[in-house]
Amino acid sequence: MPFENAHGNGGLITTPADLLKWTANLETGGSLGGPRLVEAMHRQATLTSGRTIEYASGLFVTKYRGVPEVQHSGSTAGYRAFLTRFPRQGLAVAVLCNDGSANPTALAHRVAEGYLGDALQSVAMPVRATQTASSVAVDAFAGTYRSTRDGAPLKLTVQNGQLRLGNGAALTPVDDRHFALGTSGAVIAFDPSPSLRSGSGQARSALRLIGVDGDTLRYEPVAPFAPTAAQLAEYAGTYVSDEAEATVVVTVDGTGGLRLTDRYGRSQGTVPPLYKDTFGDAGGGDIRLLRDAKGTVTGLSVRESRAWDVRFARRK
Repeated sequence: MPFENAHGNGGLITTPADLLKWTANLETGGSLGGPRLVEAMHRQATLTSGRTIEYASGLFVTKYRGVPEVQHSGSTAGYRAFLTRFPRQGLAVAVLCNDGSANPTALAHRVAEGYLGDALQSVAMPVRATQTASSVAVDAFAGTYRSTRDGAPLKLTVQNGQLRLGNGAALTPVDDRHFALGTSGAVIAFDPSPSLRSGSGQARSALRLIGVDGDTLRYEPVAPFAPTAAQLAEYAGTYVSDEAEATVVVTVDGTGGLRLTDRYGRSQGTVPPLYKDTFGDAGGGDIRLLRDAKGTVTGLSVRESRAWDVRFARRK
């Protein structure tokens, strides 16, 4: 990977030993920054709702199996990293990997478990299944959903009779309307009655994604979107973001999606339709076309794993 393509977040050359020196400084700030900076870096953010979240300033202040932990992961190209510290035990672990398939978080936690011993709480399922996967009619839940908070898509599929988040994590049925998301403690709860009012798909209920910290995201079912040639033509144009200093040219793709190129004509890929005015991959990033009060397409919003609602204005 050419390091000149990434600076600061991914262009640093370091070692596990250097990372351990850095995280040791975060205990006191004795070598760099001082106690006031250290305190500020550990101060968790509070949302307008009053809820305090795990994220502070470049640090996650959380717990691992009941033990207070300060950590952050990182990745770029084929590299993966994880740095964690357990302040009460005076323990820190740094892991760097040059294999994109590696899981440095899991590796670091396995090392930490050898030192934390009895301080760790036992791993237990936060909810217990009272139904087997085969006894729940999961086909009725499969489909695409849209967050009522920010429009983010969520897709549920059925594989071998089991409900899954996209093509990934399996959902464990607790009863006929509640599913546990792995062992994370998160739960997906479906409303009692269907709420999908449009489209030709099977009627589906809205759902709530309830996080471990109690934060709840509501998702409404959306109908499949198969845009006509005339609808696709509405989206074609040049979109510019002064903030990102970037240009995206949208053209119509013969497969029913949108082809994206940059200002130099280099292809940025093709994105399929998700739901009306939204294209992309549920869980992997999406593009939402924006309209004014008259219904004219005036811009687009880009969202992916490291950016949210980056606005582009339509220039032509």
